[in-house]
Amino acid sequence: MKTKPPRPLGRAITIDMPLPGGGSCRYIGREVRRDADRIVLVEAAWVAHTGRMSDFLAGVLDGACEVEPHPPTMEVELPLTGAVIADWPGTLPAVKR
Repeated sequence: MKTKPPRPLGRAITIDMPLPGGGSCRYIGREVRRDADRIVLVEAAWVAHTGRMSDFLAGVLDGACEVEPHPPTMEVELPLTGAVIADWPGTLPAVKR
């Protein structure tokens, strides 16, 4: 069985994490650390609403998208269990939308 090499740190990603009671929570940010259980982002923003998902995954934050950025140097540590991670092709948001 082939294993994929780890992706480089410093890339912009979107991460969708399942919540204990159902539903999910989404963040976008720059990955700075990862271990077997956790991922750490900086320049992170919590995404309350993506707007049109196809636009969001293309990196477009349209008028329906709601994001709450954290301070740029704040580290946001998230669990990896069940997380869905994808590269983020857009600019990381620095202002509330």
